[in-house]
Amino acid sequence: MPSKYRAFTFIEVITALAIVAIALAVLIRLHIFSINLTDRAETTTQAVLLAEEKMTEMLAQPLPKLQTAGSSERRGNHHFHWQTEITDLVTPTLVPLPSDLINPAQAGTQSLRDLTDFNQADLAPLRRIRIMVNWYEGRHQKQVSLTSYIADRHIP
Repeated sequence: MPSKYRAFTFIEVITALAIVAIALAVLIRLHIFSINLTDRAETTTQAVLLAEEKMTEMLAQPLPKLQTAGSSERRGNHHFHWQTEITDLVTPTLVPLPSDLINPAQAGTQSLRDLTDFNQADLAPLRRIRIMVNWYEGRHQKQVSLTSYIADRHIP
């Protein structure tokens, strides 16, 4: 004889609870993953800000001295090691164009001829500034690197 009361069976309740438990476990795991990604993003942002700060200090100088310097800094919960390398940029030797490539009869060739009439020493000295910031995430070392070039701002 069928019952007049409709209810869930014990098996249906257990199955529903198992599904909810699995879904909650997945959501908690995703939340932890999200927190870890946010922490990594914050650390990388702090490293980039430190590199930009050091680059700004170097670019504020008229022509920074050739050097390699570095130090360590603690920002928030993270420990960063930064290094600055300032080196002369070696420009390639420019050679004049062969005269058979420059045809004065063509329009605009005078500018090509003018390009070949300069002294290599007239080029402003260029320096390469490279800032590297290192830190550890667990057992893995991470690095951010910024590179810029600066010319001597002294006009003769």
